[in-house]
Amino acid sequence: MEESDMISGPRNRRKVLFTYDQFLISIIQGVVITAGVLILYYVFMVNGHSIKETRTVVFTTLILSNLFLTFVNRSFTKTLYFTSRYKNSLAPAIIIVSAIFLSLLHFSPAVQDLFQLSSVTNVEFWLCFAVAFASVMWFELYKMSLKMVK
Repeated sequence: MEESDMISGPRNRRKVLFTYDQFLISIIQGVVITAGVLILYYVFMVNGHSIKETRTVVFTTLILSNLFLTFVNRSFTKTLYFTSRYKNSLAPAIIIVSAIFLSLLHFSPAVQDLFQLSSVTNVEFWLCFAVAFASVMWFELYKMSLKMVK
């Protein structure tokens, strides 16, 4: 929700749900995340990691990226610093469920077998975290630059 939403009145039902700019930003976000994941995939495959290890790293990075997107995309104009003050009772639940799911993926042999994944080292996990963070948080820099231009 943006500041002007309550002032501007309801959206015309005949207008599109997302503006062209919002749609374009979402596409770019997806492309950047895809690029980050593909680079990680390439690095792991070239360095002799098994397909299970590579799949685990890619899957973990995608989950973390989506978690970061949940918070970054709360606003297309306000930064995370500002939107973190928005009341959102589901945010803690999203973090907890994601952490539980990631823990099951990394520590439960039954879940690993189900998804054909393997364990990863702490360094590999933090690499996934860094790639996901960088692939999503560029948008925060973009929003900050919009503020500077205005």
